[in-house]
Amino acid sequence: MMLKTHLCRACVLGFFFVASHTHAAIFADDEARKAILQLRQRLDTFNADQNQELSDIKARLQKLEEGLEARARGQLEAARQTDLLQKDLAQFRGQLELILNELSKAQKQQRDLYSDLDKRISAFEPKPVTIDGNTAMLAPAEIKAYEQAIAPYQTRDFKQAAISLPRFLSSFPESLYAPQIYQWLGNTYYALRDCKNAITTQEKLVQTYPNNSRVSDALLTMGTCQLDLNDKKAARKTFETIVRDYPTTPAAETAKERLSKLPK
Repeated sequence: MMLKTHLCRACVLGFFFVASHTHAAIFADDEARKAILQLRQRLDTFNADQNQELSDIKARLQKLEEGLEARARGQLEAARQTDLLQKDLAQFRGQLELILNELSKAQKQQRDLYSDLDKRISAFEPKPVTIDGNTAMLAPAEIKAYEQAIAPYQTRDFKQAAISLPRFLSSFPESLYAPQIYQWLGNTYYALRDCKNAITTQEKLVQTYPNNSRVSDALLTMGTCQLDLNDKKAARKTFETIVRDYPTTPAAETAKERLSKLPK
């Protein structure tokens, strides 16, 4: 009985011992599972965070790469645009140089044209001329004709002067040069010993231009021709007119000398 009792006790103790160890083992497994689950959760969270951070880094890296690519493309486009602008600028410079050359030529042609027009206009513009104390505006054509008319007289080519001087008077009968032309024409006839035409021409000067300073010399030529024609009466009258009307002129002194030699 005692043995049985001890055995029962031993069995009970053994049961409790085994039960106690079993319970402890079960309890330890739960804690481990919980720890493992927690570790897995932490690991999953860590992995999720790492994945998110890696995704963010990748996204930022992609944006950076895209930005660099865009910048590179922009730089390439800028370089291309710069190259095009430089080419256009070189072309424009060439065109500008051509335009400036053409403009320079056009300006020179215009200056030459204006100069030529100015010369042509000047050839027709009247010019002031003063002769025998009188001033008038004369056309260049008249001045040129006058110069051509008196040229033979100035070189003592009286035969040619007898042609050129009347021609001028025919073309310009009212010219400012007319008194001089009449006088020189009368002198031309006298040089050619044509006293009749010499007297007629000088009379034309005296009658047409009585207040001209050449009248006294014209009268002196007339008186000299009258003496050559042996018309002493007419010569005396002419010389007396000079002395009376033009007493202060050199012609008056010559007229006095010739009067002194004429019979009264």
